[in-house]
Amino acid sequence: MKLIQILLQVEKAIVAGKFTLPALPAIAIQVRKAVRDPLMDLSKLAKLVSLDPSFTAYLINLANSPIYRGVASIDSIPLALGRMGMESTRNSAMLFAIRSLFKTKNQLCKKLLNIVWEQSCRVSALSYVIAKNLKISDPEKASIAGLLHNVGLIPVLMKLVEQGESEQNIIEQWAEISRFSRKISVRVIAFWGLGEEIKAVTKGVGDWSICHKEPLVDLINLAIWHSYLGRTEFKQLPSLQTMGYFKNHSMSELDAGESLMFVKQSNQEIQQMMQALNG
Repeated sequence: MKLIQILLQVEKAIVAGKFTLPALPAIAIQVRKAVRDPLMDLSKLAKLVSLDPSFTAYLINLANSPIYRGVASIDSIPLALGRMGMESTRNSAMLFAIRSLFKTKNQLCKKLLNIVWEQSCRVSALSYVIAKNLKISDPEKASIAGLLHNVGLIPVLMKLVEQGESEQNIIEQWAEISRFSRKISVRVIAFWGLGEEIKAVTKGVGDWSICHKEPLVDLINLAIWHSYLGRTEFKQLPSLQTMGYFKNHSMSELDAGESLMFVKQSNQEIQQMMQALNG
């Protein structure tokens, strides 16, 4: 079956409500619900978090990462939560949940999802750094949005592998598959109830020249643009001056190489954040 036919089948299944969307792990749902409870405190949250050893290890590692720099290294959940706070713990549960969605036993699927995960981590780290410097969005929210910008690729790639599509065919038509997957990304975000701002990101990725209503969309597009620096795909991207963000902001941030200077200067932090996301 041709790839376009499979994609059309997926689209029909979505419209009919018969396409299975990925579900969030239980710990992510529990932490998000707990943080909304006005009676919740860090002590109670620590007990909840401790019920999941994998999330516990991930949280301690993240608390020691460049995202939450501290004077001393910490090795316990109470200390991790004390450093991060409840809202950041909620965000961290989402990061952990997203990472778990990329796990599969199928070797071809694993290889393809690793490509998506690596790009998502880079965009996430870049989003954090850009948000922190431009101050147009909360860095943690930007990091999550960067990690989720192409989440629809997960179920689409799994479906293509299930239907017997070859690795070569999928790689050759990666750009088309990515464009199609935006529709799935929007539905996944809605299914998870993550709000209109992140849903707008999944709708607006790749619409480079549009000045979007949600500033977070322009920020994520900036991060995606920078994630392609040094790669062959970069030749197909528009010049930075035409990006939506710069229709409302001056170009004083730029150097002769058409890159936000602080992105170049933050390379070490970006690499460390990518390592933290990988746990």
